[in-house]
Amino acid sequence: MSTKPAVSAHVPLAAASSAPVTAALGALRGQAAFVRALLDEIERFGSTPAIESALTEQLSEELTRLGYRSFEAAAALTHAVPVPRRGAA
Repeated sequence: MSTKPAVSAHVPLAAASSAPVTAALGALRGQAAFVRALLDEIERFGSTPAIESALTEQLSEELTRLGYRSFEAAAALTHAVPVPRRGAA
């Protein structure tokens, strides 16, 4: 009876297709930077009700985009690094 060596399901991130991961993380960083800048503007100019209203409405939209970009990045990372199967040695 011969014993076969165990095959690992782990694929290093460098060997995985990193283009989608790089793109998703870049988009996430860009959106996060935009939201941060918008928050700074709200803090700086938020004293006028009209300006505050317009900026907070835009902030709501941009936070939604940030959440979407977060899901995209998580999905890209999930596909790039396979999870080892339980019981694999």
